[in-house]
Amino acid sequence: MKKIYLAALSLLLLSAACVSPARAQQKSRAPLWGDLSAGPYAVGFRTIYQFDRTRTWRVTRGYEKPFSPDSNGRPIRISIWYPAVLGARSRQMRFADYVRPAGPKEFAELNTIVEMREKEASSYRDRWSDVLRTPVNAYADAAPAGGRFPLALYAGGLDSTGTTTVFVLAEYLASHGYVVATVPLLGPTNEDTEQGRTAADRERVVQDLEFAWSVLRGQTNVDEAKVGVFGKSIGGVEAVILAMRNENVSAVVGLDATYGFKGNEKILADMPDYAPHKMRASFLDIRRDWDDPASVLNLSAEHAFHYCDRSFVTVRNMNHFDFDSDAMIAFEFRLPIGPTEAVNPGRTRETADRGYQNVCRMVLDFFDGKLKGDHIGAERLRADVARADGGAIKHEDALTPPPSGVEFADLIVRHGFEAAAALVDRYRREVPGEPVVDEAVFNAVGYRLIGEGRFPEAIGIMRLVIYAYPDSANAQDGLADAYIAAGQKEPARAALRQALELIAANSSLNAANKEWMSKVEQEKLDRLRP
Repeated sequence: MKKIYLAALSLLLLSAACVSPARAQQKSRAPLWGDLSAGPYAVGFRTIYQFDRTRTWRVTRGYEKPFSPDSNGRPIRISIWYPAVLGARSRQMRFADYVRPAGPKEFAELNTIVEMREKEASSYRDRWSDVLRTPVNAYADAAPAGGRFPLALYAGGLDSTGTTTVFVLAEYLASHGYVVATVPLLGPTNEDTEQGRTAADRERVVQDLEFAWSVLRGQTNVDEAKVGVFGKSIGGVEAVILAMRNENVSAVVGLDATYGFKGNEKILADMPDYAPHKMRASFLDIRRDWDDPASVLNLSAEHAFHYCDRSFVTVRNMNHFDFDSDAMIAFEFRLPIGPTEAVNPGRTRETADRGYQNVCRMVLDFFDGKLKGDHIGAERLRADVARADGGAIKHEDALTPPPSGVEFADLIVRHGFEAAAALVDRYRREVPGEPVVDEAVFNAVGYRLIGEGRFPEAIGIMRLVIYAYPDSANAQDGLADAYIAAGQKEPARAALRQALELIAANSSLNAANKEWMSKVEQEKLDRLRP
């Protein structure tokens, strides 16, 4: 009997020691998760403080004060959630830890600014102390789980403090095997700390996230080959721009993003790196649908991301603010959510809570498919959309991007000029208005090939530029230079004569420019005389 008892006790102890991270996480479920199911990992949380010394933060030239250099630079506070393993000393955090993170004394001013903004802008000021005491589903500085995980960068809405607006979704993603990071949105200086609405403010957020990315790439638990970005409201604009100019980004999500609101199209288009034809990251747009979309939305620019696959999801009975973790707090504490009948009939505290959880699941589905290669991620996304209140999804497949200038040059050598010209014509038919051949970029490629002594490729690419821009004197001049470098004088002379004719016929040039350009072409032509 004693042996049976000891065997049973040993089995019980072994079972307790082998509790999976998922089951351990389920036991420590925080009240603000609703019905979200934890993944196989516990969630760790830490804050990294770094100075971006390429930019200043402190005012260096105050009124009637001598120049005083900013020796540190712009302060960047990076909040990080990550897959973790719990130990005996792991400490479950409370909401207050997100609001008042400990940090070096050099960052005390930054933390004070963010905390003050946090309380002032929150929708739960009347229950502030109660919310601060609430447990969250993360553990401070817990040991990272083994392995490398995809990175998801988050950009919050206007003037967002970052951490508290996304914490539920961030914890949820981390439990399913993601490293999630965000930064508070700051103005340009310590005397102008609020984020504004200008293109410069949006660019500043992108730079802050890029700096955070550069720091996180060195972390041992981050897989730098798998990067996604997501953003809410105006943060969606910043997420898209970051993805456009960083081709390592594989997936981007907009959450009720500002770029989709009618009349706000230029907020995205005015960004310096806005280039729809450069978008390669898979794209998901999730937004509320409580009114006639034709009068509220304009997603034509996003539908024009032809070279990435695009999914557009709408959900009913949600408000713009229901795409933040605030929706979960409002439900838990039964907070007022404002009048809804006039502007959003059907929305309640319960639909907001349920809607935000659905958004969390959709983002996970999408990232799983695009960053982890989960072949059923898209299927789960469609299923979660179908379960959402009035959920609808529209998907558009990516077109194959056209060849680059270097690739076109190689194609011409291998398959002939006519094959390249036919490919240009095909893209013009399939994607009207897309710059298949960028004159300046392809011209620069041609001159680089000349410098490398690759004259057939240089001539081919210069001919293709002329094919795309038959009225360009500059294109003819480039072709002439390629022929000259290759020692082919007669075709060079023909190109220069054509350039002279185009200059003379160009009504956009004033007389002085025509005279100067013609002189340059004529001098080249004179040097080629037999």
